[in-house]
Amino acid sequence: MASNLDFIVFAIEQAKQAEAFGFTRNEACRNLKTALHQYWQNKELGQHGQAHRDEIPMSKAARKAPQAQTQVEHAVPQQIIVNMLMDMEPLTKRRVSILLKKLFRVRRVGNWKKKSE
Repeated sequence: MASNLDFIVFAIEQAKQAEAFGFTRNEACRNLKTALHQYWQNKELGQHGQAHRDEIPMSKAARKAPQAQTQVEHAVPQQIIVNMLMDMEPLTKRRVSILLKKLFRVRRVGNWKKKSE
């Protein structure tokens, strides 16, 4: 049975092939971004985004903000992680796992609006 990492590595390989075929990186990586969300964020981390926001850890600023003024964000922008995965050579499940465990963090952050003067 395939593991979550197997699905992610498959998505990376497919994205690399699409990019080599001529798709832009952004176009080629749409399924990879979906795979990261589904198989890493949801299934590995158990953090399902906005629908389960109460279960997602908060930043220090978010702890001080009203619940309505927080939003779910990646600590490291997802596109940076995607680029690192796309450029990874050699591509192995172990290296993908190490990178995702180190960089893929989702947090609730404060969404402070500047008061109009």
